[in-house]
Amino acid sequence: MKDSGRDLTIEAVDTTGVAQYDIESATRGGTHRLMVSDNPETLSESTFPVRQGTLWHDVVRSSGSTITHRVFGWHYNVLTTPVKVGITVENRANHGALRIEEVTREYRIGGDEVNWITDIGASISRAILAHTTDDRTPNAALIKQQQSGLIEEFIIPPGKLLGFTYDFTVKSTDSGEMLYTVRTAASRDTAYDLTLIKSAPLPPAPQAHPRGNWTFSETNAVTPVYTVGTARAIYPTAAKVKKDGSLPADQLFTAAASELPELSLDNRAQFGVIYNVTVPVYNPGSQKKTVQISLNPRGGSYGGAVRMNDTVYGVPLMRTNKQKAPVYVASVPPGNSKYTFSLMIAGASSTPLGILLETL
Repeated sequence: MKDSGRDLTIEAVDTTGVAQYDIESATRGGTHRLMVSDNPETLSESTFPVRQGTLWHDVVRSSGSTITHRVFGWHYNVLTTPVKVGITVENRANHGALRIEEVTREYRIGGDEVNWITDIGASISRAILAHTTDDRTPNAALIKQQQSGLIEEFIIPPGKLLGFTYDFTVKSTDSGEMLYTVRTAASRDTAYDLTLIKSAPLPPAPQAHPRGNWTFSETNAVTPVYTVGTARAIYPTAAKVKKDGSLPADQLFTAAASELPELSLDNRAQFGVIYNVTVPVYNPGSQKKTVQISLNPRGGSYGGAVRMNDTVYGVPLMRTNKQKAPVYVASVPPGNSKYTFSLMIAGASSTPLGILLETL
């Protein structure tokens, strides 16, 4: 995988009257167990009224010996004092130990001086798709039974946002059942030992932000077939509902599908998720035709990263549906073809994102 070092280009587009069609099908994918810690997003006196607490957690019980994790975090400190936030692992089993291995991460801290979508969210998304995240030696690589260990912690100054994504593997040192809890823990006392925090997660804040744990981390989506020479079409990804009011096929990261459904909130925008797209195209003619496949925001400001043919590009900030970012300008042969690429949304972006198809 390589990072092109470039962004897709932005072009003006008029999508007035263009028909929108729901994603045809989608399946779960990926090898990581995804934990999304984005609520409470804003840490304030009302949402974080304690000195120390658990922002979110993932309770893992497994007869296997190895589990691969991804933790997405997004927390904004609007308190008047700094807050320490970190990722901890508590080994709750009464036997053996846990090894924390293969830790890679990407994080950014910033406030009003940066654009959260481009400077924080998109930078993280791009690094994950390109596999350029930083290697990290955890503070505690071996966690004995009935003990807790720290992977890493950060100080969030007042008025700053911390965004991060961690990938790591937890391995058991014996053959017994694994039982452990992964936490995003926080303290107003920046000298406090975060591994001492074992409380239940704070109640969800009345903010439209997700949290939850899923045993998968990718969406494999297929759009309807686009027929060359027909009118332009838009296929919205990560839409809230279908035109008939039912749940779209690609809304896989729901609270109901989370491992802790009663405490989770839908991850509708699919933060922390790699979204794999397959676009089938049918050319009924006998000659090659040119088709453009573009990204077109449908819900507001959007940015992130896209991977195609093992090369990663930034998805530049688009603020309205009057903008598009071409991914492919394809010379489509007669018959059936497929075009694939992978997306990762930047934190603070809005969905749905439209896949725009047009014959040039």
